[in-house]
Amino acid sequence: MLTSLANMGIFDRFSRLVRAELNHRIGGRKTVDPASWRASEPRPRARPEPAKPSLPAEVTRAFQTLGLDPSASRRAARAAYLAELKAHHPDRHQDDEAARERATEESARMNEAWDVLERYYDAQPNSTT
Repeated sequence: MLTSLANMGIFDRFSRLVRAELNHRIGGRKTVDPASWRASEPRPRARPEPAKPSLPAEVTRAFQTLGLDPSASRRAARAAYLAELKAHHPDRHQDDEAARERATEESARMNEAWDVLERYYDAQPNSTT
C-alpha cells in the first residue's frame, strides 16, 4: 500500500510528515488529541515588563498629598489640586479659628504639592496641559 514518493503530491508528503511527527510526540497513539500536542510545544517566553522610571521622593509625596496615582496626567493632577484646595480653603472656616488654621496648613501643603508637580510636569518632554 506504500506509494512511491515520486508519485505523491507535495501536500500528501507534508501530511505524512505531520502525522509522523504527531505520532512521535504523542507516543505512537493512533488518534490525535490537539490539546496534547499543543501542550508539548515550546511556549514563548513572557517578555519582562519594562522598568518604570522611579520618581523622586518629593514628587511621589506630592502625588500622595493630592491623592493621585503617579501615572496621572497633568490635567488630572490640576483638577485634583483645585478640588482639594476648594475643600480645604481657609475662607470656608470664617467662624472657627482652629478650623481656619488647619485649613490654612492644608492649603499650604496642597500649594506646595502642586508646585512640585508643576515643576515635574514642566520637565517632562511630552507634557500636556
